[in-house]
Amino acid sequence: MKPKLLACFAPALLAATFLIAADQSQLKLPDGYVIPPSSVLPNREYGVSAFDNTVNPIPDEINENKIVDLHTGEIVGIINGSSAMIHMNNEEILPARWSPDGSLLLWEVVGKWSPSTLTLLRIENGKVKWALDVLRTVQQAILVRTRKVAPQKYAVAKKENKGNGTAFPDGFTVNVRVEGDQERGGATENVEGRPISLPLKVHAELTSNPKEMEDWQNQRNAVNRYYSSLGFTNINVNQKTFCEDAYGREKVSRGPNGENRNKLTTDATARLLSEIVTGRAVNATRSAQMMELLKRDFSGTSTDNDDQGHGFTGIALQGVSGAKLWSKAGWTSTTRHDAAYIELPNGAKFVLVTFTVDHANEREIIPTVARVVIDGMATIK
Repeated sequence: MKPKLLACFAPALLAATFLIAADQSQLKLPDGYVIPPSSVLPNREYGVSAFDNTVNPIPDEINENKIVDLHTGEIVGIINGSSAMIHMNNEEILPARWSPDGSLLLWEVVGKWSPSTLTLLRIENGKVKWALDVLRTVQQAILVRTRKVAPQKYAVAKKENKGNGTAFPDGFTVNVRVEGDQERGGATENVEGRPISLPLKVHAELTSNPKEMEDWQNQRNAVNRYYSSLGFTNINVNQKTFCEDAYGREKVSRGPNGENRNKLTTDATARLLSEIVTGRAVNATRSAQMMELLKRDFSGTSTDNDDQGHGFTGIALQGVSGAKLWSKAGWTSTTRHDAAYIELPNGAKFVLVTFTVDHANEREIIPTVARVVIDGMATIK
């Protein structure tokens, strides 16, 4: 069934991704310039031009990003800031964030440590009425406050970081983000930014030593190095979890496209749980302590849908007299997983790991899978 599904959906996805590209010739853009799908206003009235260096050699000068009327091809206005291309090594065009009526545009190009462009523009009667450099405005505001609160420390840091370049005002790194930004892919993806409205809620984070990030990330990778030394592959376990979302260096650590997010496989998870069960994780004593923490009572009922004894694999064991369960569940707004070690009355002992994506609110998937496996294991003599 899977190949059939892919064959069915692939043409639709391709059509959506390249729909804007099919209209480019009517816009009379300079050679090499395109309208990235992620920059287009949802009603397709406006888009933003950018040089496509994925298929064209980079010229000596790159034009500014411009707001273009997609119906007439007229230039609505120029976006002041760094001229962003489709592909850049340490920068990325984020999906344009438009107001529902198309009168406001938040244009952002992210860099390694902070945005290189973050501009809010007002459009009236087909022209840009005004533009606010949100990045510089917020950076100057937090620098003024920092200098006022700690003038001596500020002066020392400024002197030590002198010559770092224009991306570091007074030698500091000031990361600025607008609330509502989301993780996303490249400019060519057909992704819409979240709608905006005034007032904007803006966050700023200041540091005098941005390269400290590299040492911090190296420390974060200690857990990855440990599991790699044990032969675990295709996993990433260097990120914290958040009730809301990451910010500051935590957000930087995830990478521009979220490529450094935590990642697990069912194989790696099953191996780890098996080693805990058999007393080989760290040592026998530590494994026994972990087993105590993982023990679940699945009898009775619970009003908590995320109760680890009653909301996941344990549902499939209700009514199975003599069965035992040790498990660890995990869930987010988009995922629902469970890793379980089960002992059945017939002596069967096994580890079952089930991961689901985009079905976070469907409680029955995991126990349904578990029932099939349990029924099969129950027949083994």
